[in-house]
Amino acid sequence: RIQIQTAMAHRFTEDGTRLEDFIEVAQSTLPLELERGMGLIRDLDQTVEQKLVEISALERKYYDYTTGKLLHRVSNGGEARAAVEEPEALAKLEEKRKEALGCTREKRLIAMQTCDLLDSFISRLDEQLGAFEEQLRQSGEFDVGTAAKGDEVAMMVDPLEDQWILGKVLDYRAETGFYHVCDIEDKEKRFMLSEAQVHVLRQGVSERLQKGDDALAVYPDTTSFYPCVVAAMPRRGGQSTTNSICSVHFHDDADETGVTPLRQVPLQYVIPLANS
Repeated sequence: RIQIQTAMAHRFTEDGTRLEDFIEVAQSTLPLELERGMGLIRDLDQTVEQKLVEISALERKYYDYTTGKLLHRVSNGGEARAAVEEPEALAKLEEKRKEALGCTREKRLIAMQTCDLLDSFISRLDEQLGAFEEQLRQSGEFDVGTAAKGDEVAMMVDPLEDQWILGKVLDYRAETGFYHVCDIEDKEKRFMLSEAQVHVLRQGVSERLQKGDDALAVYPDTTSFYPCVVAAMPRRGGQSTTNSICSVHFHDDADETGVTPLRQVPLQYVIPLANS
């Protein structure tokens, strides 16, 4: 069993390292490739713009020339056309138009190549993330992030106050990323909150806490979370997270003698400060 666990840990580390290596390479090469592609497109835009200016000037010059020439000739339509046509000027105009069109086609090709580069990177990243997700699921570390209807959550109703309270999920709108939640004590108090204002109280997250870690915990006999320091974690292999008790020291909780008492809080109501 120890050999199996060691092998799984090694494989997990391998996948994690492979994903990190891929991201590191992508961060060092992808921006350069994108910058190169965008630079070429920008240069071609400037070239096309200049070509259009030249074409416009040639067209104006040709128009002024032929109009002036036509005013001094009186003939029928065919003779008038023969009298004012300048093959050399028309050929120059056509050449400029072809150059502008060529630049536009080249720009489109570079844009398509850049899109292909991004598609390839995203596909490879999806593969790496998929493999890493599978390892997280096997190790029990995977967290889907969203809460289901009826789940208890810590919620921050007003971002300006930075105060977390206990709540319950009524609904989750995946299309908008917002939760419909209510106060755990007063079901009539309902709110629509973004994912950033909701922390899902899931088994596994709090279990990774260690003595001395900063956290937020529900103060006894209240439904509000306050800053604290973990004093003792429940013994591993004992009760489930739902029934496990964590010992904490709350900030600014010292009594009249200056002693900060040890408070007992259900582990599921203790949030790592980094997660909040």
